[in-house]
This record gives sequence, structure tokens and C-alpha cells, in this order.
Amino acid sequence: MHRYGAAITGAPGLVSVHTLHDAEQDVLMGLAIWESEEAFQASVHLAREAVADDPFDEWEAEPVVGFRLTEA
Repeated sequence: MHRYGAAITGAPGLVSVHTLHDAEQDVLMGLAIWESEEAFQASVHLAREAVADDPFDEWEAEPVVGFRLTEA
């Protein structure tokens, strides 16, 4: 997650990027906040390329939970 975040640090439209850990449930969560969907789409390839060789098939043996913030 740190390499993923480092790869997009400074990308246009990236507000912030964080790695969070819930020690009680032993869960890691990456959080990237973008100004817009367009900014995300324009730069996310940088992050994906940085972790392209990581063993996601092992890490994501269970369904991945994703969240999207929308205006209330």
C-alpha cells in the first residue's frame, strides 16, 4: 500500500493518500482522496503499475470491500 500511495503522490487532483490499519480485525485499508473521478482515472495507472507484480490473488482470497464517498 505504501508503494501504491508513493506512486501517485503529487499526481494532479490527488488530495491525500493514507494506509490505515484496524489492529483488532487485522485489516489494512488504503484510502486515496481525489478531487474528481477524472483526476483519479488520469493517474491511477501509476499506482497500479507500481504494484503490478504483487500477489493480489493471495491477498484478495476474500472479496475486497470498496467504498465511495458521495454527497449527502
